[in-house]
Amino acid sequence: MATVLVIDDVEHVRLLLRSLLETDGHTVTEAGTGGEALARMRETQFDLIVTDVIMPDIDGIAVIKEARDVCPSARIIAISGGSADLSANLSLKMGEMFGADAVLFKPFDNKDFLQSVNRLLSQHPFAWHDA
Repeated sequence: MATVLVIDDVEHVRLLLRSLLETDGHTVTEAGTGGEALARMRETQFDLIVTDVIMPDIDGIAVIKEARDVCPSARIIAISGGSADLSANLSLKMGEMFGADAVLFKPFDNKDFLQSVNRLLSQHPFAWHDA
């Protein structure tokens, strides 16, 4: 299946997404910060990157922009629940503007998440699944 990088500063969100993705057969790497994510992307080519947009240190917009250079074939899902300073709608629009292939508002339904994952991975230029 696919190699996936999950980036979120909230541990229980990372654990939930990891569980969903691994149950679906994917190999998952986690990052709790944008900086950690950038280091992981320089080490591994990912098929899919799932990133929170609003994070301390390096935000998801910077992660998306870097991912487009470092992992150019990766599909990207931006997720956000917003913050006191920035609405989820605006943060996700920014994610799309900078190259996210899909956006999801937190909290999202597990089924909707997996449908987005499978839709994007079916568009992947490489055969990542068993034919």
